[in-house]
Amino acid sequence: MTGNKKINLCIQKGEQLLRDLEHQSIRDASYLFNQWILETKEVLSDIFRDEEELQVFSYRTNYMINKFSSIQTKDSLRDSLKRGIQYIKQINNISSKDERLDLNSAIIVVRRILQNFYKHLETMYQSPVHRSGTITKEKLDAIYIGNEYDVQRILYSLIRPIFPEARLEVPDDSGYKSVRYDISLDDYNIVIEVKCTRPTMTERSLTEEIGSDIYHYNSEYLFFFIYDKEKIITNVDAFMKNYSQSLREGHYIEAIVNQPRRI
Repeated sequence: MTGNKKINLCIQKGEQLLRDLEHQSIRDASYLFNQWILETKEVLSDIFRDEEELQVFSYRTNYMINKFSSIQTKDSLRDSLKRGIQYIKQINNISSKDERLDLNSAIIVVRRILQNFYKHLETMYQSPVHRSGTITKEKLDAIYIGNEYDVQRILYSLIRPIFPEARLEVPDDSGYKSVRYDISLDDYNIVIEVKCTRPTMTERSLTEEIGSDIYHYNSEYLFFFIYDKEKIITNVDAFMKNYSQSLREGHYIEAIVNQPRRI
């Protein structure tokens, strides 16, 4: 059997499992799901002979067990199954495996986008416009960042051309409370949480807000991107160092702060 046929068979089995999920107990559904995971990993290993695809597939198919709610556990399992099917469909259609960034490269790219966010703002909205262009400085001056939703929109427009599968406002259940990821790169298990300071916010309230959020995220790599519009952070380097750490095994946090600049 060819590689494509093996992958197609995995897709078919996954889709059948998805259809049968509603009528199964959590125990049976979990068992069949784990069997499908093992079979699919074996196929991917035979075809690609590379740990990268297996690693990403594992990230995509991770699901949360909520011991207090079988409904939420099944919902999490269903979402994981959908992500797994979507991923193997995706790699089945990629003509060249080298087109994908590996995990380390993806982290570097995301980090550079966040670190240089202000450069985009300067180049797009503050730099002089070409006199032959139809986009005038007056039109650009009318666009400004008012809150974190504005930051999120601009940041997402920079992320998505490089990571087309990136998603906005992705819900998840941490097991303690429901959370919503601002920007999620499912293929790499990377989440970006966006913060934008407000006139009523202090540096202390910002740190408390971040501290209460940290343990509710299930991603392997969590970026806190703070656009300090009000410049309330007195020592940016110390702030970023304090919130850039290994939270626990397999979970890493990195804080990146941008403050407004004028050219």
